[in-house]
Amino acid sequence: MMGDATTQPASLQSLSVELQRFIIRLLDPIGLFSLSQASRYFRRTINPTRAEQIERFLALECLPEYGGDRPAILPLDRDQIVAGPDWNTDSWQQSRWACAFCLRLLSHTHFDNHFLLRRRYRKPSPRSPAATALTAWEPSLRTATAELYFPNSWDARVFGECRYRRGELGLGVARIVWLGYPGGTPRGPIQTSRRLAFSCVLDRYLPGLEDSPESGPRPFPVRKEKISRADVFEGTWTMYMVRCSGCERWQELRAFRFGGHFKQWKPVHNGMGRLKLYTELHSDVTVEVTLDEVRCNGCFVREYGREALGRELLRLFGTSIQSLLHQAGLQLTRGWFCVKYDPIPQQYKKETQRMLSKVYDEEWDNYGQDEGLECVTYSRVATLRVLHAQFRDLWTRMRRHVSFVEEPFLQDAHFMTWLEFYHESEASWFWLRDFRREVEENPDILVAWALGRDSASLK
Repeated sequence: MMGDATTQPASLQSLSVELQRFIIRLLDPIGLFSLSQASRYFRRTINPTRAEQIERFLALECLPEYGGDRPAILPLDRDQIVAGPDWNTDSWQQSRWACAFCLRLLSHTHFDNHFLLRRRYRKPSPRSPAATALTAWEPSLRTATAELYFPNSWDARVFGECRYRRGELGLGVARIVWLGYPGGTPRGPIQTSRRLAFSCVLDRYLPGLEDSPESGPRPFPVRKEKISRADVFEGTWTMYMVRCSGCERWQELRAFRFGGHFKQWKPVHNGMGRLKLYTELHSDVTVEVTLDEVRCNGCFVREYGREALGRELLRLFGTSIQSLLHQAGLQLTRGWFCVKYDPIPQQYKKETQRMLSKVYDEEWDNYGQDEGLECVTYSRVATLRVLHAQFRDLWTRMRRHVSFVEEPFLQDAHFMTWLEFYHESEASWFWLRDFRREVEENPDILVAWALGRDSASLK
């Protein structure tokens, strides 16, 4: 086709119908749709159906400006924490995916996990045959059945609100998992979203809140200990998008003020839309959530006011901070377990026993019980600091003057972390106590946080 843009349609129109159809078949889906809008003649000739519209949007999502130049989402391998890309990066936030129902390009937060990560729904690799395919338009298929024709296997992706309006969400597609029903309810549906890394439970449910305290930023990253490793600072959490029955907007689970405080938790209910959550560690104190009645922070504050929202958020904050304080308290004595059970040279056993008697007293035995959660006091932390310094001195003397089997100690990541980074756990404990007191004295900090952020954001 020669000439400028204004003469091209006329030149093509002057050809025979057979040649026109042959040339039209060589267009990509975006070009086909553009040609159909060039004139009334080509609108009648091409007569684009819903199939061609879907083709066009699938081609658009493959363009670089919509993230089509990103690498394809890969299967999980041994070195990856999460299958797929880093959803926190700005490039993935700017990418868009096509909904085959409403024919819009939307961000990844609008789609269920399966519609992005399952192989049949993934964007094709750049410059692959699927990403550069010509249109599947055929004039002989101008029938009602063409509306159901999908040229690619990855084009039936549908975003959450469209699935809700089609009645596909809730108990109708639920299956029993973990002695409960996933997917929410028809009125309060829940979509599984991405898996993202957060430093701790507080960061998962109240991200960015730590930037507000007058006490300053957290002195050290949260050290999340695992069985085999103690030098871990973060973990991955599954995100969930929930539809608010008030404003009818999809928002992340944290905007509804409930959630589990361990990474394996799933929002499953009893089949009637009700689920219970523990609000205190090592106790039977629970709160019941009815999914059909949950309201996001925005709807809740409009109905009940800022003070009521502050109380609700304070409960979520309290459970999160209590979990971190409990963890920090345990980390202050983590290494003493090795001292208690691993081999110590005979001439140093009496000295270590004296230290252990001050660590594992009756007060510490109650730690973790209802009445013992607050047994780590300022005076006790001061005592543990002195004992830790004494043991470090003892450890230096043992390694310098005595040949003993030290492998159990050196191979224990928890012991070495406690020995070398004790100051981090202590500083974190002090910071958490100050932060909790500051928020409890002024719950409006939580309200300002909740109403001042994008509640649909996963970050």
